[in-house]
Amino acid sequence: MHPTVPAVDPITIDVASLPAGSCRQTIENTFESLAPGAALEIVVDHDPAPLRQRFASTRPGASQWTYLEAGPTTWRVRVERLA
Repeated sequence: MHPTVPAVDPITIDVASLPAGSCRQTIENTFESLAPGAALEIVVDHDPAPLRQRFASTRPGASQWTYLEAGPTTWRVRVERLA
């Protein structure tokens, strides 16, 4: 029998609620604070593909991105921290 780890709700960051110019840093700092297997959810008014590319280049293999909603007015993306 394998022990189960309780599911933890992801931390949600609604970019619209952040001060201008602090979005990327807030998301990156929050991601860095996550334990492996934990996730954050980003809510934004555009496709965060450039941020995903930044994560891929600065943290290769450290995250898994799953689009939960893809526009046209709202994007919701789950970003899980991998081991």
